[in-house]
Amino acid sequence: MSLVCGLAAILTLGALAGAVQAAEAANDKASDDYNMAIWLYTSKKYGLAADEFASFLQKYPNHEKAADARLGMARALRHLEKHQETIAALTELRQKHPNFEKMAETLFYLGQAQTAVGKTKEAAATFDELMRGHAGHYLADWARAQRGEALMLLKDYDGVEKTLAPLIEKFLTGKDADKRPKAERERLAKLAPAVAAGFDTLLERAHLNLGLARFGAERYDAARQTFEEFLALAPKSRLAETARFSLADSLYRAGEFDRASDAYSEVVKLKGPTAADAAFNMALALFQAKKYKEAAKAFGECAAKFPQAPQAAKARLHAGTCLYLSEDYRKAIAALKAETGDPEAPYWLAKAYLKDAKPAEARAAFEKVLAAGDGPRTAEALLGKADALLAEDKNDEAAAAYQQFAARFGNHPDLTRALYAAAASLYRAGKHADSETFCDRFLAKAPQDDLAAAVLFISGENRFLQKQYPQAAERYARLIETRADSPDAPAARFRLAWIKYFDKDYDAAVTLVAQLDPNKTDKALLAEAQYLRGNCLLEKGQHAEAAEAFTRYLATKEAKRYHDDAMLKSGLALVRAGQRTEAVATFRRFLSQHASSALRPEAEYQLAEALAAEKQFDQAAAHYKAVADNFADHRLAPFALYGLGTCMTEKGSVEEAGAAFGRLAEKHGDSPLVPQALYYKASALAEAKKFAEAREAYKAMIDRFAGHDLAQAAMLGMGLALEKEEKYEEAAAVFRTLSAKAKDDKTREQATYELAWSLQKAGKSKDAADAYRTLAGSFPASPLAADAFFHLAEVPYGEKKYDDAAGLYEKALAAAKDNRLLDSILYRLGWCRWHQEKHPEAAALFDRLVAEAPQSDLVAEALLQAGEAYAQAGKPAEAIDRLSKLLDAKYKDFEHAARARLRLGESQALLGRLDQAVSTFTALEQAYPKYPAMAEVQFSLGKALYDLKRHDQARARFQKALALTDTETAAKSQFYVGETLLAEGNPREALKAYLRVVALWSAYKEWAAAAQFEIGKCYQNLDKANDAREAFQAVIDKYGDTKWAAPAREQLKQ
Repeated sequence: MSLVCGLAAILTLGALAGAVQAAEAANDKASDDYNMAIWLYTSKKYGLAADEFASFLQKYPNHEKAADARLGMARALRHLEKHQETIAALTELRQKHPNFEKMAETLFYLGQAQTAVGKTKEAAATFDELMRGHAGHYLADWARAQRGEALMLLKDYDGVEKTLAPLIEKFLTGKDADKRPKAERERLAKLAPAVAAGFDTLLERAHLNLGLARFGAERYDAARQTFEEFLALAPKSRLAETARFSLADSLYRAGEFDRASDAYSEVVKLKGPTAADAAFNMALALFQAKKYKEAAKAFGECAAKFPQAPQAAKARLHAGTCLYLSEDYRKAIAALKAETGDPEAPYWLAKAYLKDAKPAEARAAFEKVLAAGDGPRTAEALLGKADALLAEDKNDEAAAAYQQFAARFGNHPDLTRALYAAAASLYRAGKHADSETFCDRFLAKAPQDDLAAAVLFISGENRFLQKQYPQAAERYARLIETRADSPDAPAARFRLAWIKYFDKDYDAAVTLVAQLDPNKTDKALLAEAQYLRGNCLLEKGQHAEAAEAFTRYLATKEAKRYHDDAMLKSGLALVRAGQRTEAVATFRRFLSQHASSALRPEAEYQLAEALAAEKQFDQAAAHYKAVADNFADHRLAPFALYGLGTCMTEKGSVEEAGAAFGRLAEKHGDSPLVPQALYYKASALAEAKKFAEAREAYKAMIDRFAGHDLAQAAMLGMGLALEKEEKYEEAAAVFRTLSAKAKDDKTREQATYELAWSLQKAGKSKDAADAYRTLAGSFPASPLAADAFFHLAEVPYGEKKYDDAAGLYEKALAAAKDNRLLDSILYRLGWCRWHQEKHPEAAALFDRLVAEAPQSDLVAEALLQAGEAYAQAGKPAEAIDRLSKLLDAKYKDFEHAARARLRLGESQALLGRLDQAVSTFTALEQAYPKYPAMAEVQFSLGKALYDLKRHDQARARFQKALALTDTETAAKSQFYVGETLLAEGNPREALKAYLRVVALWSAYKEWAAAAQFEIGKCYQNLDKANDAREAFQAVIDKYGDTKWAAPAREQLKQ
């Protein structure tokens, strides 16, 4: 149990004991309940006690013991470690009983509970309130100590100082401090002996916390003094080890490393929980005191004595680094090699290796450091790696490392050395722009350095090779003027000659070359001077002299760097000098001697050109092909393909010529021959049914060569390819553009038709109609005009604008040049007349379709619609004639065969051919039992049977219809059930049937009105005159707008 918890227990038991005595004096029910809660608490039944106190407060919220009960409940909850509930109870106690005599205890417990739930800031405030509001209470000093603890947790070191310093001064370090603790103990002993016993421990902890706060505030000297006071006053305290360790830390932070080392040593001897930390810090203090050998030993002993401590690995590392600092490299290597877990180890191991003349091992260790990522040792490791590479004679790699170092660490003391090394290495690596950066930095930083001449030449070379000729000339001139005796001066003059050449001042360049002193100039440079001279003469048009100069260069042993270029230019000079045979031989020699040269494609091409000029097409084609195949990305590749195509054409190999032009178009989009190549390639792909590839080729030409003569043909081809790919919307967009841009009527007509067709296939009927309208209006004599009018008509037809549609279908019919669209036109036109209720005209059109397009898939539909139209026109005989033809076996799969039979039976019934109608309906029922309109079939069959006075059979059919539907067919079927019963002389049952019509199908007014009228007739037959009158009156009242109202009035007049 902690000191504070022990105090709380003592306070609780004492206070509650007093409460028991007070409560015993009462004798009422409330007192019994309160005493019961006290008894439960003192019996340590805290859960029950808390509940009992809560019950008491609920029953007696205003009782004189309410405040004590709340405090008792809070204490019970505290024992249950229900700190949040404790806080709530104590907070409520403060609110409801602000003048409670035990408010000091209340605040103390509240602060404890707040501390327990991590509300440290609130706890500090609560303890502060206790200190200030109850300064004379014996808990005030305890609250001050507790507040100091809370403020330490909050790292409010100034607050700790202000809180704890008065307490320590009062009882430990101030005036009369030796007397006050005794007096306080005596005072506390009277209140609670156990509290008095914990007082010294309270002061020790407060004293230690005060020192720690001063340390945290970086007041190391004050902290040291505090810890020394603590150890003088309480040398045997259980907190003494912590105080000694903190004393050593204070000395260390104050820079008193020797004293700190001694203080840490004392802690190590205690072999307590801080011994490992103390041993490590002791070694650190020796290191800070620059006692490297002693530090190395101390670190080693730390790692050996405390191998499981967190600092063990770091101690082993530091042992090695201290050995390095003491210049004992062999021992340092041995120690650091053994330490593989710390990222610092490879760095110090590398430095030790480098000092011990083992550069390869050093480089590997430095690389390990760099591989771990950026860190505090990155700069030194990178520079160390460069030094190691230099020690290994790996100059290029070393330069790269120096370059990296210079780039990343511009303010490092070793920057100048790194700048030169980086510049030189980058120049040799061909990274001239990067090298120039380091040259500039070097010359700005150390222009008088011995290496400055070499850096000037490197800078000139960098600029020269980047074709920054004026800037390069400045560097070369500066070198010649300021360092004329430099070994690099002749080379600088030679470079100036090159710059004149690039400026096209060929005479000046030749003059500068002539000024080179053979005795002071390197032979290789003299040889290259002949190469430069040859270039100048070639540019001046002195081809024979140029060839001679190149030959002189090629004859020297030093002719290496430009050997291939000189041979190529020698061949070119010979061609231009008219010596084609010698040129061919030179080019062949080039291919033999420089097969891997970057100039090979140009030599191969020039050889092909020379051979083609000699009409040696087979050999020329082989060299053109070699360029195209082996150097596809070379600037001469498209010209080689063109040459190859030309040679193939000359030989009559047209397919191979086309393949060559195709490759040209595909691989070399910048060639001036691409328009033709793209078009012919695309056409070939289309013929091969490679429509996507053809489309891309057509598009490539259109996009790049929109004004070319073949662009319109390519656009038409692209649209057709898109149609083949079923990309109709994209095709439509192409044809729309083409129809607008077409320069001739034929192209525009074709584009307009394809536009309409594409839009139609894309499902854009309205847009397609617009296109067809354009086609029909602009090209009325075209064979495609009928298509245009037909598709134009489809739009209003789909919108049910049958008058407009009919006019367009008539135009399509007139424009049709063949039977290709005849059946579709007649069919649609017939439907237009049907919807216009021009049934005779509709029937005639459907008849015409059957007569003029007997092979059409629409014949069965036409026969059905002709029959329906004749029936609607009041010509049932003609209807029967058309509909009966659909009974032919060839129409057995006609999807509307059942409907055709239904209409046939209805027409037969209209003509009074009732037996035929019954047969037709019966056959329909058997052939198509699942016909969706079977209810209508049953009604029609029942009606025919009724008209034949076969009432019982008719009624059975009406009942079947009623079982199949609840539509108007059901209403009229139910009505005729009544009719059959009435016809059989059964008015009572007929009355019931008619009543069902009125009750269930009143929505169908005509049938409901008819049934209501027949109800009146039934009542008349049953001699119920009043009921009959009511029935007839109901017809008038409810169905006055039907045809049955007039006969009902007549009945009422009788």
